[in-house]
Amino acid sequence: MLRTNLWVLGLVSASCDSRHDPTCSSAATIFVTHMSRQTATNVVWTKLGGGFGNQLNCLTHGFMYALVTGKKLLVVPKPNTEGMFNSSDYFAHTPLWTYATHEQIQQLEADGNTSVTQIRGRNYDPFSPGMDDQLTFALWTNITHDVSMLWSCASRMLLQPGRLVAAAMVPHLAALDAAHESFGVHIRVGYAEMAQEDPVAMARFRTQRRASLYKRPECNASAAIVDDTISHVDAIFHGMAASPRTVVVYVAGDSSSTIRNIREALAGRAQVRVISSEGKPQITSEVKTTFVPGSASDPYLKAAVDFFMLSSIDRWYSNCDFLACFRHSPARLAHDEPSRGIVQYADGERLGQVQVKNTAVVHCGNTFANSIWIQRFAADARSPILWL
Repeated sequence: MLRTNLWVLGLVSASCDSRHDPTCSSAATIFVTHMSRQTATNVVWTKLGGGFGNQLNCLTHGFMYALVTGKKLLVVPKPNTEGMFNSSDYFAHTPLWTYATHEQIQQLEADGNTSVTQIRGRNYDPFSPGMDDQLTFALWTNITHDVSMLWSCASRMLLQPGRLVAAAMVPHLAALDAAHESFGVHIRVGYAEMAQEDPVAMARFRTQRRASLYKRPECNASAAIVDDTISHVDAIFHGMAASPRTVVVYVAGDSSSTIRNIREALAGRAQVRVISSEGKPQITSEVKTTFVPGSASDPYLKAAVDFFMLSSIDRWYSNCDFLACFRHSPARLAHDEPSRGIVQYADGERLGQVQVKNTAVVHCGNTFANSIWIQRFAADARSPILWL
């Protein structure tokens, strides 16, 4: 079961206990060695920015830079999202990175005994063509040839559910355990529906980020999402040897109306249960209201629960072909299974391309879906595209 990736590996001991996640045993050894060598007087820090998926990308990029340079990673969250990272409510504590404030960074910079390096927040997807080539090649040269597995395992060990998230996941995990089959669907149709609930945000998006309001060209529309989800349910029932069986569909995303349409379309099937996290989707980069942490109105809790549920469920799908952005990336993590006509080369066989400067520099988006893909890759590299 992929749910094993929710167990914190024993990273703090010299002999890493990898029985929960054998696919990451080699990476865990690399991380333990890194922690044993880092010092408090040689640090790198990064500032998190953007929405939930962007911040996860900033964090993992920062750690990879710290790993390849042998430095300790300090993370400075956005002012309005400090609560996600300065406690163990949303993300469990890990010794791989340390929370810091701007004031603490300034104190370290003023201290002549500490080497402080900033890595600019990289809130695009890892392995974006032309953007991560230098970092990827440095990891391949100095750390391991299997950079894709390293990155996936790093995500799994950097990002573990915290106290509030773990508690909110309990009923959903129980539903999955009781089901015979289950899969998850992540929906990306644009910010328009969420922004409509906040006139100030809507006005800002219309003038500054208009393209974000609408469906990306690589994503299927709402009606197709419902049809494709039903097709996956039908395929599961068709493949079952016995009946009745129970199928659970976990649905998350930026469109409450599409989630509702999926629920209504499957409502007449007694053997199908559609579940989702509490609350309405919100734009996590621009939260407009105060909220009680852990409540149904907590946007970060909802985002984190969706992220970890979709990362741990047996199968998951996205309505966006977000991997299309990576066609010129050398990393095998940037491609899905060969059934799509893309051969999975080992990183070592393709990274020779990195030494040749890419002519196309691309900031790949769909950061939430891609963060799920990265977490899952070490154990499940099957295609995540909903309509295939």
